[in-house]
Amino acid sequence: MIQLNLDVITHKASWSPSGDHAFTEQLFILRDGSASFVLYWYDDKPDSLVLRNLFVSTEFRRRGVALKILSSLTDYCKLNKKELHFWVEKDSWIERWYRSIGFAPNGEMDGDNIWMGYLWS
Repeated sequence: MIQLNLDVITHKASWSPSGDHAFTEQLFILRDGSASFVLYWYDDKPDSLVLRNLFVSTEFRRRGVALKILSSLTDYCKLNKKELHFWVEKDSWIERWYRSIGFAPNGEMDGDNIWMGYLWS
């Protein structure tokens, strides 16, 4: 179970789809209801975390909630020598926002989306 420096409710589940890579995902919901997100990783790549579905409730937006979550995630990844990845729509406001806080593209996903993240050395 991934432990972050956040006040969260969390649930972890592992999946092994037929003919596909086994993976584990963990849902995080901030106790104040401000945000939620999912981290997942493939069992054969446990040092590579993928962030998906980061959602901040409308009434909590523009208050630094997403920055707090990302700070906690990057601290965890640095401490545990894990990579953090996520995909965003190419040339979108969210890509520009992630770039502005230090994340960088690290690969093409498809024609409309790119992988972003940070690789810890």
